Amino acid sequence: MTMESFSGKVVLITGAASGLGRALAREFSKEGAELVLADIKGERLAGVGKEIASTSKEPMTAVVDVSSKNDMKSFSERVLEEKGRVDVLVNNAGVGLGGELIDMTLDDWEWVMGVNFWGVVYGLHFFLPGMTERRNGYIVNVASANGIFSFPFNGVYCASKHAVVGLSDSLRAELKRFGTGVTTVCPGMMRTNIVEDALFKPCNEKSRQFMQKFVEDMDRNGADPRIVAQGTLSAIRKNKPLYVSPRGAPPLYWFYRFFPGAYRWLIGEIARRNG
Repeated sequence: MTMESFSGKVVLITGAASGLGRALAREFSKEGAELVLADIKGERLAGVGKEIASTSKEPMTAVVDVSSKNDMKSFSERVLEEKGRVDVLVNNAGVGLGGELIDMTLDDWEWVMGVNFWGVVYGLHFFLPGMTERRNGYIVNVASANGIFSFPFNGVYCASKHAVVGLSDSLRAELKRFGTGVTTVCPGMMRTNIVEDALFKPCNEKSRQFMQKFVEDMDRNGADPRIVAQGTLSAIRKNKPLYVSPRGAPPLYWFYRFFPGAYRWLIGEIARRNG
């Protein structure tokens, strides 16, 4: 399906308090959408709500832990009671965790998978049935460039985002008959709070320096979230299955696709030299 206009559409965005979520809220509000914004960071979210309300219709906001089934159930009930429907669901909430897999605890795995993967699953579980019943609607699952090619010292995050990409591909095929579109967004380097809020567990000084340089590169060279948000809206309008955003991701993606052996050698060298 295609969605040419967002005017009057109920658009729900998780992880809306900063970064790409905030930028998406701004872009959808410019288009006349009726926004529902969720995030676990209540103070940040309130600021975004006030910002949107100053230029367009006041959004509905809710402090929600997307990794909690109970939180998401209660949130969905409130949304559907107050709004009646969701036309565009943007599963955007995400967290980051850097370090070698051997040093990760089960709590680390559960935290990242809880937000990055189960947050998407819960969003789909509670909001998708209404879309299929109306035979209308659109799903945007925000993954990452690390959902289509992996990188060392980022294994848990990569696993969570690969899961989202795989889920989204299957979902898109299954929802076609219901008139419900699905786009997977895979940002590359982007200036967002995910790095600021991420946890890093370097095993030694070399890996610590490597991760620090990565963060500095992200701050210096990362794409403006506004550009990625605009690209996302364009991808929805075109019903694109995959949107790989600027700043490094497309070249690495094609390098991985056409030269997988060379790519794996490269990341192996990076891990060897910095581990």
